[in-house]
Amino acid sequence: LIRSEERFLMAMDAVNDGVFEWDLKANEVYYSPRNYNMLGYEVNEFEPKHAVWESMIHEEDKANNLAEFQRHLRGESEMYELEYRVRTKSGQYKWISERGKILERDKTGNPIRIIGIHSDIDARKAMEENLRNEAEFINNLMNIAPVGIFIVTVDGKIPFANDLAIQMIRLKPGQDGYYNVPQYKVY
Repeated sequence: LIRSEERFLMAMDAVNDGVFEWDLKANEVYYSPRNYNMLGYEVNEFEPKHAVWESMIHEEDKANNLAEFQRHLRGESEMYELEYRVRTKSGQYKWISERGKILERDKTGNPIRIIGIHSDIDARKAMEENLRNEAEFINNLMNIAPVGIFIVTVDGKIPFANDLAIQMIRLKPGQDGYYNVPQYKVY
């Protein structure tokens, strides 16, 4: 059992994720060293209580997290997955992915033990934000162009058209995410 636990912790360290185990009855949480380190803390530098971790979660992320977590507690999902920002020791926020599941329930069905993983997804979130900004920039450039611009796929579908092209060709958005080209009569 000890070797198995050591192997598991080494594997988690290798993938750079933190492990947590929450005993809901005792209101205590075990956080692996990586949970502390990814937020800039030394091991055990903050109290291992769920309320402490929750207090570090960005206010804008709490409502969605709670709703998803409550669904899991009610037994509506086999596991849960959350993405949220956590305040680091330096006061900055870092994006974390939390995946977990209830391991044990009492006789009345109440959860008493939850296990999960915290992953640092800050770099991925920054890349997603950069891609959104670049797409918005390109879209704005295309919309101020003095010509109609549209993209046609090899099978004749139009996934993108700037505002002028939409007006000139009278494109209508379809339900499949592509623009529909109106049928013109030839005289």
